[in-house]
Amino acid sequence: MKFNRKITPSTKSKVNFITKKRLREDEINFQKLRSYRLDRVKKELEKNNLEACILFDPVNIRYALDTVNMSVYNMHNLTRYCFVPVSGPTILYEYFNCEILSKHLNLIDEIRPAITWDYFSNGDQAGTQLKKWINEIKELSNSYFQVDPLVVGTGIKTGVRIEYENPRDVGSDRVVDAAAAYDIYGGPVIIVDFGTATVFDAVSKDGTYIGGAIASGINLTAQALYERTAQLRKVELIPPKSAIGRNTTASIQSGIFYGHVGMVEAMVQRFKKEMGGNVKVVATGGMARIIDQETDIFDEINTDLTLIGLRLIYELNLNTEPKK
Repeated sequence: MKFNRKITPSTKSKVNFITKKRLREDEINFQKLRSYRLDRVKKELEKNNLEACILFDPVNIRYALDTVNMSVYNMHNLTRYCFVPVSGPTILYEYFNCEILSKHLNLIDEIRPAITWDYFSNGDQAGTQLKKWINEIKELSNSYFQVDPLVVGTGIKTGVRIEYENPRDVGSDRVVDAAAAYDIYGGPVIIVDFGTATVFDAVSKDGTYIGGAIASGINLTAQALYERTAQLRKVELIPPKSAIGRNTTASIQSGIFYGHVGMVEAMVQRFKKEMGGNVKVVATGGMARIIDQETDIFDEINTDLTLIGLRLIYELNLNTEPKK
């Protein structure tokens, strides 16, 4: 079979994606952009009278240093962080054998192997690894600021008495939150901290830490649902329009979000019943304000509670009068 019409190539200009990408890079001064973002982090530190910060969130590390995010890898390897001082070397603590991924970035002065201390990677050695990490941070503080940092642990003043069966088992973050809440609001008080885990802590009227409860955090719940099921997708953790979802996304959002709200309300009510009296409830952590939109269980929202507690404990151990 013969065709009478001659087929000619299209006269339309082809889009060269590589050339187009190069043009965009030529138009933007990426080095200036990267330097601006790191300088912005340092200015915020100075503004808040801080000497340095350690970033763990992969999004924050990406913003400050422009390193490869590796979000999928981050799900299974929890420890990657960077040290950003106002003045001094910026240090990236990188995943094992991944140092080459960031060597080209001149914002990073040094790359060191990160110390992991999560239980899944280290098992029974997690505590030993955590001590190594603490010593590493002490070394940084001593080297660059000539300051021996205070580590919240056994033997320091906190402003609260611990009545746990084994006081060493209480997480430092829980002690810090309890100290701040009791100092600011008095007792009895319940603290709900929305972090990786959602943690409930109870402090009595006389300032005794009497215990608490630990539940899976809302983000951890969402991640487990996505990773452990065949067809359920990742969703944005926002309150859906109704509890009855009309599609899969809304159904997942409803189950995770309203299920978490219901769990928090039930736990607080049980705590109040066991503690008795007029108990104040304080929420802190990243999801506190969002959860608060869907419940009236909280008396106070204080997202700076942990930082306030750290400052309070530091001042207590300097034998100075804590500031209100």
